[in-house]
Amino acid sequence: MGERVAIIRTSDRIAFKRCRRKWSLSSHLRHNRTHTESASYLWVGSGCHYALEDYHGYNFYKHPAEAFRAYVAAWKKHAQRTRFQLPPDVDEQIALGESLMDYYTIWLQNRDPLQTLWVDGVPQVEVKVLIELPFESPHYDKVLYQAELDRVVVIDDELWVVDYKFYNRDWTPDPDYDPQMSAYIWLAQVLYGRPVRGAILQKHFKRTPELPRIIAGGKISADKNQNTTAALYKEALEDLYGSVDRAPLANRNCYEHLLSLEGEDRDSFIQRVRTERNQNQIEAIGEQIMMELEDMLNPDLPLYKNDTKDCSWDCSFNDICLMMDSGDDWETTLLETTVNREEEDMSWRKHLPNPNLDQ
Repeated sequence: MGERVAIIRTSDRIAFKRCRRKWSLSSHLRHNRTHTESASYLWVGSGCHYALEDYHGYNFYKHPAEAFRAYVAAWKKHAQRTRFQLPPDVDEQIALGESLMDYYTIWLQNRDPLQTLWVDGVPQVEVKVLIELPFESPHYDKVLYQAELDRVVVIDDELWVVDYKFYNRDWTPDPDYDPQMSAYIWLAQVLYGRPVRGAILQKHFKRTPELPRIIAGGKISADKNQNTTAALYKEALEDLYGSVDRAPLANRNCYEHLLSLEGEDRDSFIQRVRTERNQNQIEAIGEQIMMELEDMLNPDLPLYKNDTKDCSWDCSFNDICLMMDSGDDWETTLLETTVNREEEDMSWRKHLPNPNLDQ
């Protein structure tokens, strides 16, 4: 009999507290299933994660948009050889991913790109973390915490964890209460054996800037809700009027408004939000994880569902859940539409094109 190992992930902990039934279907500790068809928002987000991993790491592809294209090429080959499928709107998602990564380099032109931490010649991007927890269980020989840190950077000789998120709308969760940010700070401190100051939530909104709108008579719109940037608006005013000072008052006010939305760490399209944890808070995170394990590793724990208005879009197991309650053969459907999470892995990476060859 092999060693009985329990693997705990931050996503599993969040799913467990969101809905025990959903957690049981996806967790390594239970059914351990994942879907073969990639949700569009997850697929493009994964591609952008890879692009940023490459750009702030070894930088094989020299530009994040090129790294994203490499991800697309790899996934197309991966889909041909496995049960995994590209999202139905793949062309739209490819265009979105390329535009997001193109704009990121523009956004960085006048901003600090941050310094990636390197350890023994290895950039700390997409850091694979696997830490044994001091938890004794009669059902497992070992309990491991598994996670991936998007990036670890050094700011004024202090470590920070960077986490990338891609949102459809300007939604701003409070990072001071974000369990994922807390877990990543705690994990990084354990992994590197040195204090970690905090985490940076880097938010990318799934849209890119447009040129200022032109209205009747060839004038520039003074609407403050335009999908543009202060730099683009300023350029348009200078082209039309010679300088911002010569533009009409309404246009100057619009430009000042756009400027007020921007800063060292933000504009309307990309934002960095910092959150810190002191040592007492970091120790509390570790203690909370240990308490959660008491429930998660209990084989007799009731696995009831937690219905909310968001189930239809927020849970990929929604159909399976409905079948469970209706008495249908949900187990067969689960096996037909999902695979073991181990099969998901990162096998698409072996299809990445060689960056040293012409694409």
